[in-house]
Amino acid sequence: MGESADIASGSSSLRSAMEEEEEPKSKKVKVDSAPAFGVYHTRLENRLGEILRCTVCLDLPKTSVYQCTNGHLMCAACFTHILADGRLRDSTPACPSCRVEISKSTSTRNLAVEKAVSELPTTCDFCSESFPRSQLVSHQSDACPKRTVKCSYVLIGCKWTGPACTQNSHESECEFPNMTGKTVLDNVTAKQEEVNVEKRRTRDVMALFSLDKFTFSDIQFKPYRTDDFVPRLFYETSRFSAFNQQWVLRLKVLPDNIEPWQSNQRSMAYQLVLKTRPSSSMRISFFLQPGPFSELKELQPHPRWYEFTTEDEPGAWETEFEALPLESTHECNRLLSAKLISLRVFLFHHGK
Repeated sequence: MGESADIASGSSSLRSAMEEEEEPKSKKVKVDSAPAFGVYHTRLENRLGEILRCTVCLDLPKTSVYQCTNGHLMCAACFTHILADGRLRDSTPACPSCRVEISKSTSTRNLAVEKAVSELPTTCDFCSESFPRSQLVSHQSDACPKRTVKCSYVLIGCKWTGPACTQNSHESECEFPNMTGKTVLDNVTAKQEEVNVEKRRTRDVMALFSLDKFTFSDIQFKPYRTDDFVPRLFYETSRFSAFNQQWVLRLKVLPDNIEPWQSNQRSMAYQLVLKTRPSSSMRISFFLQPGPFSELKELQPHPRWYEFTTEDEPGAWETEFEALPLESTHECNRLLSAKLISLRVFLFHHGK
């Protein structure tokens, strides 16, 4: 009997211990001072904005995001600008945060940051409503009721611009639909002249391809330095053949009256140079276009011509520098950030 009592007592104590272990833990007490979700959400957005912004311009990236080997972020515009500055100064580009070397081969795009930034909210410039960054462009261009639009009668001379929500009220009172035929004709003629300029340029380019002698070459500009007290950067191609002559092309960075790295507005100009003596005068038309491996996507063709004579005088076989028709300074920085500049040159011989 004593042994049975001991066994029963042991079983009951074991059962009570198991019940204590299986009993769920008490829940945490809710703290009334915890921030509301909206407040926390706003704070989170602000913190993410501080973390994901570009280390150079201190703004959230709008396009691609690059990072150095230590993970510091740079937007595409600042990244190419730093590489271009390194090319102009003849120095090694470095991350502004940690000074580690950066280049197109060592730096990588951060796709996760690009997607995160595109989902962060931003404010419309017109209506001050909040939208994800990925939707802002379409909203401001098509849907925003306060976006700036032109009058529907702009083609006949109306110069009104204003919010889209007031466009209908303006057009109901616009005086241009009731203008006389002569006034409308004068306005339309002025608009048509602008279109004709582009048509003439296109027609001139197409007319060059009707010549008997024309050719093109894919060329690469290599960087060089002048022998001046302050060495300046310029680009030159290797010799290429056309019309039984040897030619080179040169590029220089503008403005060339100051150190280009001290200016945020940059452009480039190019020059065609004849390297062999011609047997007779040659009238050559030429223009540049993006090549198959070019950093540029588009380049407006601006043909120009030059008469190369047989006279061996200084500068007689060199054209004047002509501005390269780049869309913006960012396009110039993209060219400067590359090791080589790849373009395609078209040459046309106006034979007799």
